[in-house]
Amino acid sequence: MDKSNGADRSENVHAQPKMKVLGQFMRDLSFENFAAQQERNVAEVPSIAFNVQISTKESGRDIFSVSVLLSIDAKSSKSGEPIFLLELDYGGRFLIENSSFDQLKPHLLIECPKLLFPYIRRLVEDLTGEGGFPPLKMDPIDFAEIYKRKQEQALSGPTADS
Repeated sequence: MDKSNGADRSENVHAQPKMKVLGQFMRDLSFENFAAQQERNVAEVPSIAFNVQISTKESGRDIFSVSVLLSIDAKSSKSGEPIFLLELDYGGRFLIENSSFDQLKPHLLIECPKLLFPYIRRLVEDLTGEGGFPPLKMDPIDFAEIYKRKQEQALSGPTADS
């Protein structure tokens, strides 16, 4: 972010923040159906691992790109063999005005992904259903909790897991 934006943000502390979705789009999509490739019937409930990452980028004055990268890895709960892998990179462009520097990060990492999530959930449900599995109905993602955990990790510094 350039200094002029930072200066503008500090001057607009008393103005009401405004956020507007300018557009949303799928950046990348991959759905690998290992069970079908290996002609396996899957009658069991799989073990499913979710991974969510959020990235942001300033695209212009008060315009930001936010990307939610979702990875869903389904494996046999009995044998551990892969069943399917879904990777989705879904993004949006947002106009965020009158936001102080302190308010901007939560807007980008919590509020913007919340607005994108219903579309992500629908894509996951459709893709898994069309892939020959019961449609995967995702529970809402708590983006505020993800943000809080990242903040705590940043404050505690690098760990042995990093």
